[in-house]
Amino acid sequence: MILCWSASRRSLCAARETSSDLRISRIAWAFATLNVGDRPLLDALSTAALEQLHQFNAQDLANTAWAFATLGVSDIPLLASVSVVFQRTVEGGVRVASQDLSNIAWSMATLMFSEMPPTSMAARCSCEKISESIPRGLNNLAWSCATLVTDGAAVMASVATASSPRLANFTDQDMANTAWAYATLEYTQHPLLKAVAAEALLKMDGWGAAA
Repeated sequence: MILCWSASRRSLCAARETSSDLRISRIAWAFATLNVGDRPLLDALSTAALEQLHQFNAQDLANTAWAFATLGVSDIPLLASVSVVFQRTVEGGVRVASQDLSNIAWSMATLMFSEMPPTSMAARCSCEKISESIPRGLNNLAWSCATLVTDGAAVMASVATASSPRLANFTDQDMANTAWAYATLEYTQHPLLKAVAAEALLKMDGWGAAA
């Protein structure tokens, strides 16, 4: 840990000197991936990121938010700034990857940060962008909206449209989370729930055959 922190501190100092927003987000991502919640390092990363956040691209913003959410660190000033810059990025017409959209939505919901709800961010992206998401990304968007109990009818409709033909590729957990999200937001009669139920029955039949 000491060697890891020392190396990371040197990298962080270099990142600040060279305005390397990419390096800052990668350090945060790496420590979160390893589940190492070194608070002094995270505080330093937050300070450095806030100084350079205007230079972050969508992936840098999403990776930074994801790292703090994964480690359970609710840094309100950082989250607020990430939300604002991400919103400006999307409104500026910059292409945002579907994975970055779902990751940042998941991060905000995980840390219960509702000043910029996932629906607001997702609504600024096209329905086509949402449709490009992988099953886990679609699941994360729906789960995020439901977790923060936000009014995201348009987003949930886009998620449903993209999810329905791909339910066979959803894991059991993906389907459970998706069903929970629509039920939580009281879309109890939504066609997607019937599709999830039908797919779940097929998977259950498969479990019996495997046994």
